[in-house]
Amino acid sequence: MTWTGWDGSVWDLTNADRGVFIENGRGLRGLSMPEHERWSRSAPLVPGSVHVGHQVKDRTILWPLVIYSDESSEGWVAIDRAFWRTMDPDREGTWTVTHPNGERRYLKCRFLDDNNHTWQSDQMLKGWDRYSLTLLADYPYWRGPIVTRSFQQPDPVDFADPEDEPVISISSASSLASASISNPGDIDASVTWWLHGPFTEAEVGVGDRTVDIPFALVEGETLVVDTNPTARTAKLIETPDLTKTLDEQMAFVDAQLRSATNKTKDLGAATNMNGRVPSGEDQPISVSMTGSGEVRALLTPSYRRAW
Repeated sequence: MTWTGWDGSVWDLTNADRGVFIENGRGLRGLSMPEHERWSRSAPLVPGSVHVGHQVKDRTILWPLVIYSDESSEGWVAIDRAFWRTMDPDREGTWTVTHPNGERRYLKCRFLDDNNHTWQSDQMLKGWDRYSLTLLADYPYWRGPIVTRSFQQPDPVDFADPEDEPVISISSASSLASASISNPGDIDASVTWWLHGPFTEAEVGVGDRTVDIPFALVEGETLVVDTNPTARTAKLIETPDLTKTLDEQMAFVDAQLRSATNKTKDLGAATNMNGRVPSGEDQPISVSMTGSGEVRALLTPSYRRAW
């Protein structure tokens, strides 16, 4: 298990030699099923109830933590101060669990309280202390590796053969590809689209639910179309460096979105922003574009448990 603070620092929570670790036997909470509220209806004189649905609440996490240093009092203060700097009620960190096969799931969470921590002695002299930290995950599900599909216009060919052969070749003007995208998670998820210019118009969709982009993008511009029900926006940003890793591109895009140009109102009138893919299913996706740009479909699966 690791904790990545909002400041980018990474803490190995299962290696006692690193100075900060979760202590066995004190009750770790947050890895299992999230708490939910059941919705039902009942009637007088009718036994039982009828299940209507449920709402998953935000997730409360409990860490029984030890922070220590066997170097000096100054060493303990330094590591204790650095770790607690990552505990911020307004900024999220990332709790990551790595499985035996190398697969990872992560949970975004923020500091809630330290359970009114009290000191019984001078921890600076001891060089260690036990804490009980409570964190909160606004989004209660664990997330897994992103599922992506990428599309790029094929290289153009000459309309007429340069050797004046009677064969005429025609390059595709708009159609890129049709494929499918899978959702291996426990929860329905929605597709996010990155459309990199240049292009004059484009259309992307899940099933028969398509997003019409009737405007042009130049090279160096990217339109991020988020079909998540809590967003459903199209925002124009600077194109990330496509030679970097997906994680680095994601971080760049997230930072750009904070000051992006909102283009949602400029989408075509027939646009359907429902990009939902049911849990455990595949859904067909289609992409068309007039131009030489690229398209990427991204889906982040969500899980009820850390493994």
